[in-house]
Amino acid sequence: MESTAITQKTPVLSSNISVFNLPESVRQIAQLARGTGVHYVCVSNVHTVIMGERDPVFRKVTNSATLATADGMPLLWASRVLGKSPIHGRASGPDIMKLFFSDPEFADLRHFLFGSTERVLSGLQRNLQTTKNGHNIVGTYSPPMRPVPDAELAISPEEKLECERINQSGANIVWVSLGAPKQEIWMYRMRPHLKAQVLIGVGAAFDFLSGNVKRAPEWMQKSGLEWLYRWTQQPGRLFWRYASTNPEFLVRVAVQALRRGDGNG
Repeated sequence: MESTAITQKTPVLSSNISVFNLPESVRQIAQLARGTGVHYVCVSNVHTVIMGERDPVFRKVTNSATLATADGMPLLWASRVLGKSPIHGRASGPDIMKLFFSDPEFADLRHFLFGSTERVLSGLQRNLQTTKNGHNIVGTYSPPMRPVPDAELAISPEEKLECERINQSGANIVWVSLGAPKQEIWMYRMRPHLKAQVLIGVGAAFDFLSGNVKRAPEWMQKSGLEWLYRWTQQPGRLFWRYASTNPEFLVRVAVQALRRGDGNG
């Protein structure tokens, strides 16, 4: 199954994005979680794609993931213009996480929650424990704030202890909420030191599912406007991200589409 997951990707600019929709992505992740080896899953959006355009090392990190699901309608639209295989549908971090905790089909899987703050983790664990599979949370940890490390940096003694803590929990899936690019680089660096079959970076999912931050209405999610709702919720933190990456994404997609139309892409 690993080879199927790896090969079914489509290029969005320089990033390779998995074509799977939400149910397909969840089935792929569950199969990996019940298998062997350690895999990591990136939940990709305009921000991470543009970071990959600017930084070849980060692009290597995300393109090395077993799965890179599409979180955001702009990636779906771009895949129809640029890719050989259009993305089937959106698979966001919060939606992936909700399905794993609500569907009894996944009752055998054990979960570790890594990231965010103690307050958010407490609210998240409390909310998830009301779901069908919430009793399968085998550990939580809020790591100290650290700068974004080099992707090839050896792990520190502190990080080694964190890995041992996760390994001792017996988790099958580690949900990672550190924000991009920290969570992607963390998974890339920690994978050789962990036993859990799947690491998945879910960004703001901890905030949404804990109730700490309200998520955009479904109609805004489906129309590609979730970023605008999040901007109004946290303008100070998100203004520069959206102001710098969204226009650049549109320009890069348009330029590449024109080149493909001329036979140069």
